Amino acid sequence: MATKKTTTKKAPSKRAKTSDGRATTTAKRKAKSKGIPTKESQGNSKRTNLLDAAASVLADAANSMSCGEMIDAILKRRLWTTQGKTPAATLSSAIIRDIKKNGKQSRFVKADRGRFQRSKVASSGR
Repeated sequence: MATKKTTTKKAPSKRAKTSDGRATTTAKRKAKSKGIPTKESQGNSKRTNLLDAAASVLADAANSMSCGEMIDAILKRRLWTTQGKTPAATLSSAIIRDIKKNGKQSRFVKADRGRFQRSKVASSGR
């Protein structure tokens, strides 16, 4: 007895289209609906990234700082903005990745548990 093979039609894509016909991703649509700026909407404005902002804050600091202290100073100076719930954890992770990636050439040095300072290499004009 032969079985009948059924075929189904694919449903049309539910991806939204922009005004110029490009498809947008779900994340971009959600961000746009919440009023969060995306890379495209910010144009060519120069944004400071988190590691640059942390290096700037540490350059002005006399002592080592925790990530929470750095985030407070960064947000107070308006060097960087976030909608995240744990920006201190994000900064800590980014600094540790930078130290592992760049080794002695990194802009940061781990001074103590949970505390970082600007490296001597970065201070001398990296």
